[in-house]
Amino acid sequence: VQYTLETTRPHTGKQCQKIEVKEVREGHLQMGQRIPVKKGDTVKASLYLRLVLAEMPRKAPPFG
Repeated sequence: VQYTLETTRPHTGKQCQKIEVKEVREGHLQMGQRIPVKKGDTVKASLYLRLVLAEMPRKAPPFG
């Protein structure tokens, strides 16, 4: 899994996080974004995913 800062095609704003999965070993993926907040702050968050699917090898879980 490779994490990079994407600036060419963000959904909104100037940048987004790009996650590229080159090999599937297990079915877990973790995303994170640091947001500076202070005690008592209210935070509203949303998530937009753009998926580009490629052929997955059938030996990888859950197919294996």
